[in-house]
Amino acid sequence: MIDINKLTENDKGRKVIYSKKGFEGIELPFSDVRFGNKFEEGVITSWNGSFIFVRYEKDIHSKATYPSDLIFTTPNPSEVKCG
Repeated sequence: MIDINKLTENDKGRKVIYSKKGFEGIELPFSDVRFGNKFEEGVITSWNGSFIFVRYEKDIHSKATYPSDLIFTTPNPSEVKCG
């Protein structure tokens, strides 16, 4: 789940993974579609108080997506500690 209140302009363009059933109870990393779940990769284009707008794979336009249905594919570079 992505915390929409913690998003910054640096998060625009970051890759995310969508799960139509959310991510509760799913262990990462995962590579399969289980129990009728659907995973799709996309890129954050913007957000408002309720939704994160994501452009998925071959789509031309972004789609409003619940934050609870998204995770980042990689950690935020500003939060990675070296050494």
